[in-house]
Amino acid sequence: MEKFSLIYANTDRIMRVVVLFSGGASGARYLLEEGNIEDSNYEIVAGFTDHGDALGIDVFRERNIPVQVSKKDSFFDDQRPEDDAQPRYFARLTGEIKQFEPDLILLSGLMQIIKPPLLSEYSRRIINVHPADLTLKEEGKRRYTGDDAVYDTLVGGETEIRSTVHLVTERVDQGEIIVLSKMAPIEQDMIQIFERFNPGMIRKYSDVLQEWIKWSCDGPSIHKALSLISTGQVGFSGGELRVCGEGGFVKGYYDLEIGRVVS
Repeated sequence: MEKFSLIYANTDRIMRVVVLFSGGASGARYLLEEGNIEDSNYEIVAGFTDHGDALGIDVFRERNIPVQVSKKDSFFDDQRPEDDAQPRYFARLTGEIKQFEPDLILLSGLMQIIKPPLLSEYSRRIINVHPADLTLKEEGKRRYTGDDAVYDTLVGGETEIRSTVHLVTERVDQGEIIVLSKMAPIEQDMIQIFERFNPGMIRKYSDVLQEWIKWSCDGPSIHKALSLISTGQVGFSGGELRVCGEGGFVKGYYDLEIGRVVS
């Protein structure tokens, strides 16, 4: 059986976090603008984006935090197959990230799937926030995964939505859950009216709701996850994630709605 190990064990020093993003880097913006980092055991030491015009670049520059653009386009052309370009791109990105000696990598709206060697180099040290409740299942599978999770939650008949911070694995949106955010209400009466008279409004509602939960759900859950990890409260035993609760380390996740670990 696998020996118990913490995701971050050097709790006598500040945990170093590198952020990867494609757009506004709203998760990092929340952490920095709300002042959550000031009294925490973690710090953001660098940012990387795959889009040169990403709005999130200014989030880092305004605070003198190093930020680099690492575009993927140059690795893809008609002469080289995609399965050759992917490893080369992520090998270069891994090397660029290493210079900042991160203890953890945070995905803050990165619109691509992490692949080896980055995934293997930082195994169990990459976290992502997903804009839906990944504890909800249907026929044994997580119900609201993928890029359209907010819209799917709306049309799925749910009356609330939550964000989920989870570890990144080879299987997209299937990594172990660390933190579940507080609940945000969904007006299903309004959804039903839209479905009957103007279905296109559901998409607009989805877009507005997703922007709102970035601050109210994503940000606080990311901060909680980083706080737990950086203080040595998240680890693995027997291949299963363990979070420190009232009775010690248990298989489960931290639920911000009720303010405790759920096993």
